[in-house]
Amino acid sequence: MNRADKTVLAGLALDVADPGGNFTLPDQPPLERRTVADQVAQRIIALVKSGNLRAGDRLPSESELASAFNISRPSVREGLKMLRILGVTESQQGGRYYITDLSTTRLIKPIQFIVLLQEYDVEAHLAARTAVDLALVRLACARATPATVQKLQTLAKTGHKFVTDPVGFRLLDFEFHQTINESARSPVLASISQSLYELGFEFRRIATEKPDVIKTSVADHDVIVRAITSRKPELAEKAFRSHLNHVRETTVQAQSIFENRRNQQHLSRDGNEAAPAQAATAAKKKPRRAKRK
Repeated sequence: MNRADKTVLAGLALDVADPGGNFTLPDQPPLERRTVADQVAQRIIALVKSGNLRAGDRLPSESELASAFNISRPSVREGLKMLRILGVTESQQGGRYYITDLSTTRLIKPIQFIVLLQEYDVEAHLAARTAVDLALVRLACARATPATVQKLQTLAKTGHKFVTDPVGFRLLDFEFHQTINESARSPVLASISQSLYELGFEFRRIATEKPDVIKTSVADHDVIVRAITSRKPELAEKAFRSHLNHVRETTVQAQSIFENRRNQQHLSRDGNEAAPAQAATAAKKKPRRAKRK
């Protein structure tokens, strides 16, 4: 075992004095079996939070951690898998685990995935966006550099050219919101905002098929940029809130269109599947011609 591994184990408050290499937790009972994997993950997360483990550090082997925790290797392995799902660790060649770069973008992904598994709720989604995005736009008013403000002005102006180009507008809209997030210089809020922006994007794609929807968004962008340019957070918040209200209304409409299209597809598919069966049934019922004598 190298020095780095011993340092990690020492950080777990482990007794490494046993010459036989059997690590124990002094004055602590074995981890409870029913929550052992979760407790393994929590112990390692605590080391990351305390600074004993940092980005890029290699963890001891599964067998070493199992001895340290006085538990089985499968339990350790399960705990490490939990950390990998959370974006805290990653497995590299040789099966050893390392602490990831712990970037906000990486750590926010599991939250986004969990939300995606839930049934989409436009009201809950837009309520979350409102809370996060209004805070960001206020920060943007105070922290945006002159170069960023100029970029936002250019994006707002360019948006008028994409009123009849849904794909082009969606690309521009992404860049517009991303620029506001970055100008706020709050990485955590920006990452959360980006994840929320990506939710329900299928409905936004449907909504932007209508030129009137794009035209409204472009006008909203103009008002938001004017408020940021003038460094007036109250006006910026008001403009952004109005923009999100428009997003909510058009998303509800798009969601209805999406459901109707899906129902039509199901009916069409069911009809196509039923046709061969109906034909076969009709053939069986068809009366046979009497044989000539």
